[in-house]
Amino acid sequence: NGSQYDVIASEPTNPWQSGVGNLFSQEYYRLISARLKEGGILSQWVHTYEISDEVVYILLRTITSVFPHVELFQMRMYDFIVLASHQPIRPRFDLLEERLNHPPIKKSLEDLGITTPAAIASLHIAAAEDLKRMIPPGRLNYLDYPVVEFKAPEPFFRRIYSSLFEKLDTRFAF
Repeated sequence: NGSQYDVIASEPTNPWQSGVGNLFSQEYYRLISARLKEGGILSQWVHTYEISDEVVYILLRTITSVFPHVELFQMRMYDFIVLASHQPIRPRFDLLEERLNHPPIKKSLEDLGITTPAAIASLHIAAAEDLKRMIPPGRLNYLDYPVVEFKAPEPFFRRIYSSLFEKLDTRFAF
């Protein structure tokens, strides 16, 4: 069916799991792009534990190869939330306030320590313009060239953590 969506949330398991790398591929993001309404947003979880900077960069480059407007948020200690769209992503604080008062949403966000729109804003690490400047050129992840599926297991077994929180975080840049 040709259904279109305002938001598509993608939370696949870690890319080092066999067969999961396709959910981080350019082709996957193109499929999502085709299903988003005008102004629609992809919300993509990306972990930074047991993964290398190189693999995270590949994931971010792949998303930004399809979506020109990508915003990066920190969730918990070792998780990113990537918001991606074909149009600039503009926060609607009036809607945030309203949604924060909806009981199921309020409960879920309170469990994460998020109780105000300012708390959400404080998790914003980098805007689209920043990411374009900070992500180095390099490989993308494709279905027929699944580099993530082959590069992701090593950091998992070596228990490597990405240090990109520090490198991509523009909240404290002066």
